Amino acid sequence: MKKSIYFFVLLFCFIFEVFSLASPLKSESKVDKTSPIGEEEFKTFERRTVRVYIPETASVKTVDIEEYVTGVLIGEMYENAPPEALKAVAVAIRSYTLHMCDKNKNKEYDVTADPSVYQAYVSAEGRRTEAIKKAVAETENEVATYNGEIILALYHASSGEYTENCENVFIEPLSYLKGVENTEEESYEDLKEFDIDEFNSILERNSLPEFDFNTLEVEIKRNQNARCKTLVLKDKEKAVFIDGKKVRSIFSLRSTSLDVELGDSIEFICYGYGHGVGLSQNGAVSMAKKGKNYKEILKKYYSGVTISKTIYFS
Repeated sequence: MKKSIYFFVLLFCFIFEVFSLASPLKSESKVDKTSPIGEEEFKTFERRTVRVYIPETASVKTVDIEEYVTGVLIGEMYENAPPEALKAVAVAIRSYTLHMCDKNKNKEYDVTADPSVYQAYVSAEGRRTEAIKKAVAETENEVATYNGEIILALYHASSGEYTENCENVFIEPLSYLKGVENTEEESYEDLKEFDIDEFNSILERNSLPEFDFNTLEVEIKRNQNARCKTLVLKDKEKAVFIDGKKVRSIFSLRSTSLDVELGDSIEFICYGYGHGVGLSQNGAVSMAKKGKNYKEILKKYYSGVTISKTIYFS
């Protein structure tokens, strides 16, 4: 009996030792989770390269993630911007890029150098890049995460008084991309003017009815971020309701943060430049000038995010 008990004890110890030796190997497997370390987390990622489609040569170029962030930061910001603003945008660029790398991992390329589609990416050759490179180096591997996932870190040049909710522009609601009050020292303001013929011609090209300027009335219905949700056009015979995104598109306006004035012509006064979702580059500059650091800037425009470190497996 004693021998049997002794045998089972030895067997249990052997099995325990086998599993103990195996567990470190298991912990090194590729996982898509984060481990909170105080204020920061560690986010695993399969590779540290980006496949960039170059439209001019119709080719795909593979570059290191930090080299790519440097090239985009050169294209998106100016060299003499405040260092903390450069660092905030660098983290936004890296976050956006890795988000797209994950999304497009089974496609031919991750991002394109066409700024109308993704981000501006330019070569550092012949440019003053000391401050740019420093901002990238000082935030190396840092990304913004929400619930353990790298965020879709959208950003734009200028947003005027408020940034915009993601769902008001890109349909999908994202908790970290909500409109916030914005202060910019130098906000973009742009005026576009159309006479009756130009205005009606644009409406006709977009399958919308023409209007009599003599009886035309214009009204802007605004959303919670004071942006154009709907443009209402009406005269004695009809009324048309045009979605704010379509207004910006068909009249080639810089922003949906706008006013309209009607006289001998119709004038659109736009405040800001871009879709208005996420980080405002001008806002980041203004915050940095007021002494805010890059993490404070990021957490203002991306609600509830954590600044995390990325660990690459290759």
